[in-house]
Amino acid sequence: MKNRAEALIFFVIFLLIFSLGIAGFYFISYKYERKTRRESEEQLAFIKDEKERIERRIEKLGEEKETLEEKIKQNDELIPKLKEKLEREIQTKELLMSEHESLEDEILQFKKENKETKSALLIKIQELTQLQNRLNAAVLERNELRAKISELTLSRNNSEDLDKIIVTPSDSNNEIKILKSPLSTEVLVVNREYGFLILNVGRPDDVERGDVFEILHRGVSIGKVRVEKIHDTISAADFLEGFKKKVVSDGDVANRIN
Repeated sequence: MKNRAEALIFFVIFLLIFSLGIAGFYFISYKYERKTRRESEEQLAFIKDEKERIERRIEKLGEEKETLEEKIKQNDELIPKLKEKLEREIQTKELLMSEHESLEDEILQFKKENKETKSALLIKIQELTQLQNRLNAAVLERNELRAKISELTLSRNNSEDLDKIIVTPSDSNNEIKILKSPLSTEVLVVNREYGFLILNVGRPDDVERGDVFEILHRGVSIGKVRVEKIHDTISAADFLEGFKKKVVSDGDVANRIN
């Protein structure tokens, strides 16, 4: 009986130990499974996050691709315009080069004409110098003749002179008026733009500033001029009111009237 009881106790103890062993085994298995499942869930969550990150990256790359494609499209559309603009610039450059060459030709032609003009001007200056010398000689000869005429006149009549002095009473008081000797000359140069002409008389001809000359064109009076500047052999006279400046020309007759 006693042995039977001990065997029963031993069996119960064995069952208890076996139950504890099984319980421990299941407990350890449960913890391991739970740990494994948690690690799997964490790994799954990481994979899910990585997947979402990759998807977002792919989406962003897709947007960048669309942007690049749009830029490429715009560039493709811009290339013909740039090509056309480049062609226009090339044409413009060629046109400018052509105009430059044309201008160079014109400059060369102008230099040639300028050289010819200078040569012609030198010839004219030489001719003018010769004419001036001849004019000076003629003026000198005329002055010598006038001096001789004055001497002859003085020798005949000591009371007379080429310049007549007439005393005439004025309305308010007596004034002495000096009438100058008649003087006739010709027009050398006409400047219509500035309204004056050059007369072929100077200081030796007893010309004074303010003298008035009547200009005759082919024997017809075309107006009057007033002397403003006097030189040795020529004088400058301004057009007076009513002067027909379109008619006057070189060689017209000029008679002093006061």
